[in-house]
Amino acid sequence: MVGCEEEDSMGFSGQSNKYAQLRDPALCWEVKDVFSEGRCRQLIEMAEAKGFLRVGHGTPKKQIRHNKRVIVTDAALAEELFGKVKEVVPASLVGLEPVGANDWLRFYKYGQGDFFRPHKDNSLIINPTRRSFLSIVVYLNDDFEGGQLHLPGQGRDIQPRPGLAVVFSHWMVHESRPITEGVKYAFRSDVIYGAVAS
Repeated sequence: MVGCEEEDSMGFSGQSNKYAQLRDPALCWEVKDVFSEGRCRQLIEMAEAKGFLRVGHGTPKKQIRHNKRVIVTDAALAEELFGKVKEVVPASLVGLEPVGANDWLRFYKYGQGDFFRPHKDNSLIINPTRRSFLSIVVYLNDDFEGGQLHLPGQGRDIQPRPGLAVVFSHWMVHESRPITEGVKYAFRSDVIYGAVAS
């Protein structure tokens, strides 16, 4: 799915009634142990071998994000991940069905002081009847301090741990709390919805 258009999830204001379902705060799930701790370590090693690059420009005080990222295209890993989370996601959203996970995987590395301020995620648009509505964030380690996933609309924090996947609507405001000690690793994909031929 590399090369697909990305559109800001805030860009659907002209179709607000059609997409109102996606603003439901209940569209958030935790799925434990999608990968073993050993597999998580392997994924960290793979991402480190490919090399992380700093994301964000200017001084940290003016940035919405300050972390490192590497992008990996892996259809097999995306298919495996979708198999782990498909049972918890809605069978239909705005008339479309879940058909897979985005294979454009964004691996993140947060060191001491790194953060991602409150934001909404982008929707990946493949064509008019195939696009992403849900984010999947998979945490790969827990030997750090800080770095909780904060959901302001729900008034709660989720503590990362190896193999935990959090699935939530692109429309949900969320942030990664600053790291106070250690290094946090995670990666993001998306649940793709599409029209399914009968």
